[in-house]
Amino acid sequence: MWKKFVHYLKRYGFAELAGGACVLIFSSITYYFTRNKIVAAYVGTLAENIGFYGMIIGSDLIAAKKRSENWNWKHVAPVLKNVLVEFGGAEFLDSLIVRPGLLYLGTSLIKNYQLGALAGVVAADILFYAMAVLSSELMQRRKSKNP
Repeated sequence: MWKKFVHYLKRYGFAELAGGACVLIFSSITYYFTRNKIVAAYVGTLAENIGFYGMIIGSDLIAAKKRSENWNWKHVAPVLKNVLVEFGGAEFLDSLIVRPGLLYLGTSLIKNYQLGALAGVVAADILFYAMAVLSSELMQRRKSKNP
């Protein structure tokens, strides 16, 4: 169990920090200028996706390049496919409904906007990672059965 935790911490840790910083910065800026928590929640969600997936895809591309002697841009498609399989279902629900909803709820319930956004992000992350880790585990089991 500990090995899996360390694996997922290495896989998601820096990406989560990048995504978390993006959501807090860009949703706060958007709220400051618009005073619209719904718009700020969706901008924050988009910013978090850019920060998170930028790190995930970047690190996966670097790993793919290290594994291949003749790396070229054709190796990008399998990396993107694997990211889509790992996160696709969880991300679809997360980006459209869960994360913006919890960001809005957190900022509505907690007076300090940044604290409310942080609470919403943490709640959304718990749900997201439950789905993403399940998907990743199922993908790994499928790979081990069909090498």
